[in-house]
Amino acid sequence: MNTIVDLVAIQNKEWVSTLELKDVAHLLDSMALMPEILRTVPNAAFVLPEEKMLYSETPALKGLEGENEFEKMCVSMLPQNFKVINTAKKSKSGDFLIEWTSPETGCVHTYLIDIKNYKSTVPSKEVDKFYRDIELKSSLSGAILISLHSKIVGRKSVFQYEERMVNVNRVPIAYVCSNEPNVISEIIKFMCNLSDIKQTCGIKLTSSEKVMHCIKDLESTIDMFSRSRGNLHEIKMILEKQFNKIFIDLLSVEHIFKTKIQTITQTLIEEASPVRKNVIVARTPVVPEPSSRKANIPKEPVEDILPKPPAPETKTDIITSLAKDCENYSPSDTTDSMLRHIWSAGDWDTGNINSSTNEWTVSRSRDKTSIVFKFAKKHTTFLIPNIKSSFMEIIATKKIGRITRKGYTAKLNANSYDILCLLCNITL
Repeated sequence: MNTIVDLVAIQNKEWVSTLELKDVAHLLDSMALMPEILRTVPNAAFVLPEEKMLYSETPALKGLEGENEFEKMCVSMLPQNFKVINTAKKSKSGDFLIEWTSPETGCVHTYLIDIKNYKSTVPSKEVDKFYRDIELKSSLSGAILISLHSKIVGRKSVFQYEERMVNVNRVPIAYVCSNEPNVISEIIKFMCNLSDIKQTCGIKLTSSEKVMHCIKDLESTIDMFSRSRGNLHEIKMILEKQFNKIFIDLLSVEHIFKTKIQTITQTLIEEASPVRKNVIVARTPVVPEPSSRKANIPKEPVEDILPKPPAPETKTDIITSLAKDCENYSPSDTTDSMLRHIWSAGDWDTGNINSSTNEWTVSRSRDKTSIVFKFAKKHTTFLIPNIKSSFMEIIATKKIGRITRKGYTAKLNANSYDILCLLCNITL
């Protein structure tokens, strides 16, 4: 915790020093439940993964992020017999080449992959560049154009298949508009297996109505699957926003509740009178001493008398010794009255005076409570070590002292007197 206190701003050091490790953990958990806070940070290092691309400014950075996203996807989703080669730095070679060795025929099939990371629809000029790269690679088994975050011009569905004449060969081409790892990986597997069947059987897929019907049916199925995933994601985001709103409302209500409790507590403390009520002593008869008179002589009536009230309190030895032994002590009726009352009503076990530091310490063994009074030339302050956390909010509301690592400290005056008595369980 000391390291954290050293790193925070100066204005926050005092309250951060009062935190424990469990308090820090609670703060971090609360932040994790409010992702809206992270979305407002204009720094890519703290942005949520699904929105990180929105902060990329240049096309080069966008493209690099899309390539990294696809490469991680291939590593985690494709089997080991798929070899992924990054060709993004090579001119007119697409972004990746995927080589797949068929376990049945042993044939190696190579697919060119071009990744687009656009917020808007991929334009036709990018599609033309994709066709150009295909024409320059005569040994390709097929090609796939993938748009991670937008549609492709002229393509309405998530997955669309076609065969395109390249030189003298018909090359199978797939257009994919999705960033779902499952969708992309399954389409890559499907295209590679399709090429293996085509090479083995020597057929032209587009000439078979049955095969094309199955492919079209696959396109609609993938499209429906992708839309369902998109709808589910939207519902999830709506639920998260509603949950965040409810959570923030609960925090607000909790804060209002605590504020009301503090207000009530402050009002009760301010209205509490520090003046002790006078105790009315009932008149009681006094039993007379046995009379020495003879039995036949009637006794004289004895009047009821009022017991003598205790002598008014004067400055006790504690006050006298304070005045004598503490150099900075200056007599004051208000201060003396407070000290006298604290000593008599607090049920203290010991009271020690340290004349060198001008301090008077009183302690009580039954609840391990102690107060240290320090006498300065102009005022008297007191310190309560190991203050209970349940009273921290009351003290903060009164604003008459401050909490430090040693405890609660304040000037001894009329404003702090009631708090002192409350914290140390002293009858006002």
